[in-house]
Amino acid sequence: MSAVAPIDPADAMDHGRRLFEEGFEGWDISPGTYGTSYIIMFVGIMCAMLMWRQFGQSGNWQETLPLTFATFCLLAGLCFGFTGIAVHILATYEEQGHRMSRVWFTSHSMWLLPWTLAMALGPLASACSLGTGFAYSGVSPAFIRAAKAMGLLISVWEVFMCFFHVDASGAVSVYWGLAAAVGGSLAIFIKGCNDVPTRTALALCFFGFSIQIMGYFLVIISPLVCATSVHTGVVHTETGPLYIKPHVHNTCFLYPNSFNQNAIFHLCYAVSIIVLYSGVSAKSSYDRELSYLALMRTAYEKDPPRCCGC
Repeated sequence: MSAVAPIDPADAMDHGRRLFEEGFEGWDISPGTYGTSYIIMFVGIMCAMLMWRQFGQSGNWQETLPLTFATFCLLAGLCFGFTGIAVHILATYEEQGHRMSRVWFTSHSMWLLPWTLAMALGPLASACSLGTGFAYSGVSPAFIRAAKAMGLLISVWEVFMCFFHVDASGAVSVYWGLAAAVGGSLAIFIKGCNDVPTRTALALCFFGFSIQIMGYFLVIISPLVCATSVHTGVVHTETGPLYIKPHVHNTCFLYPNSFNQNAIFHLCYAVSIIVLYSGVSAKSSYDRELSYLALMRTAYEKDPPRCCGC
């Protein structure tokens, strides 16, 4: 006779893809995650500094494209920097054999501080990302301020969740970031229909937002856990079990065990910042040249050249 017995669910989980460790359920603490977070921190802060160096002396920066984009780069860099620190602390806990604490001011809860800072800055960064698209398209500054106000509301919500239900924090920020990237790309696409001189800059900005959108979709649709249904066929004989035939079925075969959507998303985000920087820099340089030519024309009209020394 033969019998089929299911393997314990905990053992079955070990055969599948899982981005968290025991005691850290729902939290990806892999080196690829916090390592790529540090990459975004470096890229974001560097792009913000370069943008300021290029256009920071231009005078009026209120709600302009360079200011809005530089603010986005700085906030995104700080956000993912704090994210990397928080995840790195959790990984240290795991290496030391400790479990994470989700309650403030208890043992092994130090990670909550950088995580809360990241959750506070993330929605504001997404708001400035959307504002970059608005500033590029030349719409009223009121749209940029409205995006920032929305980002502030979501930021307050995320901080609230960090104090009272930290496992649910970050979800709203992800969808807000996706909406901001989509909104920014649409604003630039609409602008592109009537903007021939800066087609290259426009294409770069649109491509940058598209990379962000792809990264957000990857995070949203990819499961944190790919469990496997494992059953073992045991053939019994008079002398006992003769041999075992394991049957493994992966519930999400598209994702190999080494696949980490968070690390890929972070790399997409870092690349998108670099591509957006190239487009925003080209567009801002073009606008500065136009402003200079307009100033020279105005000076010429006020004091046109005279002949014969008159």
